[in-house]
Amino acid sequence: MQGGVVQAMNIIIGVFILGGLGSLIRYITSIFLINNLYAVLSVNIIASFFLGILSATVGLSSEYKIIIIFGLLGSLSTFSSYALQIHQLLLEGQFLQASLVFVGNNLLSIIACYLGYKLVLNL
Repeated sequence: MQGGVVQAMNIIIGVFILGGLGSLIRYITSIFLINNLYAVLSVNIIASFFLGILSATVGLSSEYKIIIIFGLLGSLSTFSSYALQIHQLLLEGQFLQASLVFVGNNLLSIIACYLGYKLVLNL
């Protein structure tokens, strides 16, 4: 039991440290790419690429994958998790579900952003 607690704490600490690193990389990217649109696009593409690599990597332990995916890549871009989910659905031949996730995430996120914006303006 104690080994499981130590392992869980190691994962939590790893996610925490790599989460800070991912956030820092995202911030530095936004400094070098003055147009924030390109900074966001860049980190989303980079994180998605590395998430694809990690999802296909066999030799890396699941603990390290969790730390890298949720810590580094998760703080760099949540878009990469979204891309992996759609990719997995497509690999499984679940084209309708992949389409619904794609449209739902994009459309509903934009609507939610708009509603949040309007809510603040109407306070």
